[in-house]
Amino acid sequence: MLLSKLSEDLSERLGRGYSPDNLESMSLFYLAFPAAQISETLSRKSPGSRPQSLPQKSETTSRIFDLSAISAILPLSCSHYVYLIRRSGSPEAMHFYDEEALRGGWSVRQLDRQIASLFYERIALSKNKANMLAKAAPSRKLARA
Repeated sequence: MLLSKLSEDLSERLGRGYSPDNLESMSLFYLAFPAAQISETLSRKSPGSRPQSLPQKSETTSRIFDLSAISAILPLSCSHYVYLIRRSGSPEAMHFYDEEALRGGWSVRQLDRQIASLFYERIALSKNKANMLAKAAPSRKLARA
């Protein structure tokens, strides 16, 4: 109910892109990747993220970001992150799949396959985790070809 009303209000004020599903994804993303990890890092800690000629703006106004700084913090595609927050389960599993997708260069389809096959759970239960990860590596390379 609340998301539906918020969706209507935001859509009326700002236009498209604020469906209840999108708002839920935004909320889940915020919980998984807190603002301190993303926006404050970019706006306050990244050198050159704000041109010196611009006056300081209040916290509620939009910020100017360097695209390379954003990609350093969030290197996967938006589709990857939506899939991770919706499908991976626990925060630990989400961060595992996040790291493995980046390390292995997984497409969203490959990420889906690994989540569906419970790769995280199988790794967690494995007595020889390094060997299991090594065995998975050739299939990643073949899947990308």
